[in-house]
Formats: sequence, C-alpha cells, structure tokens
Amino acid sequence: MEKRKITREAVQHYANVSKDNASIHIQEIGDNKSTTKKAIAHGAYIMGLAQSLYSMKHAGKWAKSCTMTFHNPVYVDSNVWFDFVETKDCIEIFVTGEDSELLAKGVLDVTRL
Repeated sequence: MEKRKITREAVQHYANVSKDNASIHIQEIGDNKSTTKKAIAHGAYIMGLAQSLYSMKHAGKWAKSCTMTFHNPVYVDSNVWFDFVETKDCIEIFVTGEDSELLAKGVLDVTRL
C-alpha cells in the first residue's frame, strides 16, 4: 500500500499542464462554486498517479490501459492510500482516504516489456 499526500501544488501543476483550470480543482477552500467547499483533485491526475506508483515498483511492465471509477471526491491536501491487487488478468487499484473510505477503484491492464 502506498500513501501519498495530494498537495495543492501538485494539483495546480496538473491544472496548468492539462489546461483544466475549473474552479472545483484550483480555488481556495470556500471560494469555489462546488457544494463541498473544498478543492477536488482531477480524476485523471489520481489515475496517472496510480499508474506511476505501480510502474515504479514493477520495472519491466507497461500499462496498456487503465480505467477508474470514483466513488467519493479526492480532496486537495488530503492523504490517500493506493493499494494494488494482482489478479490473473489485471491489477486492481483501490484508492482509500484517511478514514479508510473507498474513494476510487480501478483496473490496470499491464504487459511485460
């Protein structure tokens, strides 16, 4: 299991690179138009982070595809845990929050290089 802090700086960098500057991702807490009043990390950022974390520990494997479903928001400045479960056909990804709440679940299809 890999723990990561989803920092405001990382989310802002992703917003700059992706050009997705929606207020839900970048505004200060309480200033965005969402009902949560907390900034929410980009889903694609979380999915890419999951792929990177897996790849760093599994040299020689390449991700052919990745899908992810979000069950709850991943808030900026929160800690999240990435858990990877290898099955016969794929790698299942579980992203949980500080209170062990399931935030996202995904599937990583990998192959050897």
